[in-house]
Amino acid sequence: MKKVIGLLDNRFIVTIINVSPTETKKNVITLFDQHAVDERIRFENLLDGYRSHDGGFLSSDLVSPISVTVDHNHMKIIEEFIAKFEFIGLKFKILNNTLTVTSVPKCLLKRAEKEVSNL
Repeated sequence: MKKVIGLLDNRFIVTIINVSPTETKKNVITLFDQHAVDERIRFENLLDGYRSHDGGFLSSDLVSPISVTVDHNHMKIIEEFIAKFEFIGLKFKILNNTLTVTSVPKCLLKRAEKEVSNL
């Protein structure tokens, strides 16, 4: 059971939530900062606009790919998480000890374009 009780100090949403999966009714009073909740909802809605059909994030190709030299130990870690990087929209190629970033999450590219246009 979830029930909204009201506002506390015009800042917190007061709720009662049943935290017991069994028949013993164990309810707790929970407070949510209404501004943090609003920010979280806005953030989730923003992210939804950048998600692909598989739940990952859309990528934008870089006009000029970025190459960096990475030591062997760090490259092993990067290689271990390639699928996770691609899921969040970061794509790159690896050749020997050089990592070349070819695509970044679309939301980051849009922000960078906006910042450049404001200069």
